[in-house]
Amino acid sequence: STYSVAETDGNGLRTCALGNASGTVNGADVTITVTCELNTFFSATADGVTWALWRTDGTAGGTVLVAPSAVPNSPQAWFVRFNGRLYYQDADATYGTELWSYDGLHAPVRVTDMNPGTSGSFPAWPVVFNGALYFKAIDSAGSALWKFDGTTATRGPNLGSTGNYNPSDLAVFNGALHFAANDGTNGRELWTYDGVNAPVLIDINTSAGASSNPTNL
Repeated sequence: STYSVAETDGNGLRTCALGNASGTVNGADVTITVTCELNTFFSATADGVTWALWRTDGTAGGTVLVAPSAVPNSPQAWFVRFNGRLYYQDADATYGTELWSYDGLHAPVRVTDMNPGTSGSFPAWPVVFNGALYFKAIDSAGSALWKFDGTTATRGPNLGSTGNYNPSDLAVFNGALHFAANDGTNGRELWTYDGVNAPVLIDINTSAGASSNPTNL
C-alpha cells in the first residue's frame, strides 16, 4: 500500500510535508519521505497600532500571528536562529527592550535583562559565532559587545580601557568576529575578535583620533 499525507510537524519554526509512505503495514518497515522548510518570521501590524511577531511558509494560509508585542507601537526587530530557537528584539513594560526567544511551540519569552529596569538594553547587530550569539547591547556602563550562550548573557571585553565603544555591523569572516567600534583613542575603526583573546584594532584611518567609519560588513 502507498499513503500520502501533508501536515505541519507541530513546530512553528518550520513546516513539514510528509510525502509518500510505501511498504506493507503488517510487520514490515514503512519508508516515509519528509521535507521540512524553515518558516520566515517578521514583525507586522494588522491594525496600525499593535505590532506582533508573525510567521509565514510563503502561502496566505500559512501566514499566521505568533504573538503580539507587549508594548504598542513597538515593533520586534531582527530575527536570527540559534540552537534551534528564534531570537529577536522585543519589549515589555517591565524590562524595556531586551532579547526574546521563541521555540516554535510555546509563547515567546524574554531571556535577558542586561540593563535592569525599564530602560532596556536594545540588543542589535546579532550574529552566531563560536557556538554563541553575539550582539551589541547597552547597560549602565555603556554600549558594548555581548555574548549569549543559550542560557546566560555576558558582557564582552573592553576595547583598551573603555567599556563603552558602541559596536556595530557585526560580521563573521575567516573564523573571526569583525565589527566597527570607537575605543575613545583611535576613532571609529574596524576590530577583529577571536572570542578568546583581546579584540585587535585594524586602524584604517591612521591619523590620530580620526575615524574610517567602516559600515555594511
